[in-house]
Amino acid sequence: ANDIAYEINKWNPLAIAINSIHAYFTGVDWERGNPMSASDATVNLASILPVGKVFKVGKALVRSDALTHIFRNAAGHVNPQTATSQMRYLNLFSDVASNPANLVPTPNAAAAQAGVQTFQQNFNNGQVWVQVINGQIFNTGVNPLK
Repeated sequence: ANDIAYEINKWNPLAIAINSIHAYFTGVDWERGNPMSASDATVNLASILPVGKVFKVGKALVRSDALTHIFRNAAGHVNPQTATSQMRYLNLFSDVASNPANLVPTPNAAAAQAGVQTFQQNFNNGQVWVQVINGQIFNTGVNPLK
């Protein structure tokens, strides 16, 4: 019976939310007792947002389905470990994308033709870049300055 409940709860937004919040604070999956990092718990919690839905951060709109792409271990991307750090980055990305002075040519011609806008701002320790389509942030990151 426990396996049936587990399989059902994998798709239950309320169960996902409770499990994610529990794991965020304890480091342990509530249902199975497996270790779960705070970043995995945050991603799981974000997964209950309907795909393609948009939420407001600062002055900008962020696509909920872009969070796992934005926050990951990959060149040019960031992978903060706490929800607080993720929100700080989202606010930073929102500020960069909300300033028309930061608009630069989109490097990929096909993306530019599809309507992708690219924003960049240099800071002391890196270049923040944000890509927006239809007014929604869908790709961001930080590159080291050369």
